[in-house]
Amino acid sequence: MIIKQVNMNRSKNLSYLLLLLLPALLLQACKRDFLGPDPRNEGLTKDVVFSNITNAQKELTNAYSGIYTGFSIDGSNTKRNLGYAMLSSYCDESVNSFTWADSWSVNSGAWGPTFNDDDIWSPAYASIRVCNIFMASIDGVPEVATGDNALKIRMKAEARFLRAYYYFELIKRYGGVPIINDVLSLTGDLDLARNSWDECVSFITADCDTAALDLPTQYASTDIGRVTKGAALALKAKTLLYNASPLHNSANDAGKWQSAAAAAKTVIDMKLYNLYPDYRQLFLTPNNQEIIFSRQDFSNYGLDDPYQRPNGNTGGWGGTNPTVNFIDHYEMDNGKLITDPTSGYSDAAPLDHRDKRLYQTVTIPGETWMGQEYQPWDNGVDSRNPPPNTSKGGDGTWTGFNLKKFLDEGYNAKTHCWPILRMGEIYLDYAEAQNEASGPDQSVYDAINLVRARPTVGQPALPSGLSKSDMRNRIRNERCVELAFEEQRIYDVRRWQIGAQTQAGSMYCFAMTLNANGTITYKRQAFQTRTYVAPKMDLYPIPQTETAINKNLTQNPGW
Repeated sequence: MIIKQVNMNRSKNLSYLLLLLLPALLLQACKRDFLGPDPRNEGLTKDVVFSNITNAQKELTNAYSGIYTGFSIDGSNTKRNLGYAMLSSYCDESVNSFTWADSWSVNSGAWGPTFNDDDIWSPAYASIRVCNIFMASIDGVPEVATGDNALKIRMKAEARFLRAYYYFELIKRYGGVPIINDVLSLTGDLDLARNSWDECVSFITADCDTAALDLPTQYASTDIGRVTKGAALALKAKTLLYNASPLHNSANDAGKWQSAAAAAKTVIDMKLYNLYPDYRQLFLTPNNQEIIFSRQDFSNYGLDDPYQRPNGNTGGWGGTNPTVNFIDHYEMDNGKLITDPTSGYSDAAPLDHRDKRLYQTVTIPGETWMGQEYQPWDNGVDSRNPPPNTSKGGDGTWTGFNLKKFLDEGYNAKTHCWPILRMGEIYLDYAEAQNEASGPDQSVYDAINLVRARPTVGQPALPSGLSKSDMRNRIRNERCVELAFEEQRIYDVRRWQIGAQTQAGSMYCFAMTLNANGTITYKRQAFQTRTYVAPKMDLYPIPQTETAINKNLTQNPGW
């Protein structure tokens, strides 16, 4: 494995890159409980930060602060820090109800190196810098109590995992990126080209393996939320799944799929995590038995606040509107796809007898939700009179639906945890990788059927005798449903290279009429046309601000 090391005699272009990172790093630090090391004056600041275990622990906690939640995107003048909508509105899962929000421009194809709301380049590298400084400095912290050495070893492993996590977040968006595994100085000549995809995958998985050796399997209640051995192994499995996927495995090397399956199986065989029995409560119960790693205790901003409540609720803005394109992925409760003529699906009653996860994820017309009837039909309190009319401003639903998943119906102020790695995904990761490596053997059926059999879901087992291709389609459909709105599909369609089929063209809503007898008439109609240019958009563009200051930082094809 070749990792580009820091060469202090190289050109100064990357120095400017670091200067660009400073505002993001320092702005982030100002909002935190404890200032991180200031790269403009590392000697003095590091003396304070790493003078004792207590301060070092605070700085490690700061290294976690770069982890986003799914409600931290889509503002008209900023990135990844508002709660207007979710990344689901950048793919076929949903539409943002606010036409002035950035996702409307992105979905029309108006994004690129100078504009991308999901651009995490600078903040990710700022977080990586914090991790690198921590790992380079923690060994020198004085030990004054029994257990300090063990604590330092564990904290170093945490920082190593976090570095791997931030690099994974970079490569799943941009492909290969420069690997910086040391503390860079502003006074050096620093000009780094991008490492290859394979080099980045090797670096991330090596960090995961090393971190796993020194991480505990669980923590005391005072440290819940810190990374564990299971988190390190799960991140490795996810990285290897991406590595095996069509976008990065054009030769369809079965060995890559086998490695991904084996890594996911390692997490399963730990027997530390179990599917939470209640699908809806899974996302409302912090740190439950299914959660492997999550962003801890973020505020209600974007969850119980007006952004996500339906228009008819007091102050509701109805920010996330699931599309009918997305709704179509939910099977009938007999386990058959709605495209199967024997499924029992009816255009007249399109929401009846569907997979129960639909009703636990999406608000359904006529149900009582947040204390009142949800009315997305023509002239209903949650409608657009009718869609796609905008006479009600930005608050009515575009599609006939609003988000329910993650939302606490009682408006309760409570701890929220955003799931980053959970056991349901690991089972589906294993099923996908094993199917591609060996076909739909019994272990593939067992993994996917276990997810479907969750007590509050109860979907029938998949039919036996599926071909490899048929199983692939069912697994992809299962991921869409099970992992809905968890920032999975936007990247899944890219690694599968199906964005041109799923993300382009018409997005559909149900125009609804409430009849005198209380029934609803549904009419499928297009409300938005989206653009997706493949293969260009399978990877994000490198920000222009970065390529402009680093001549060795090559842009992704097509951008």
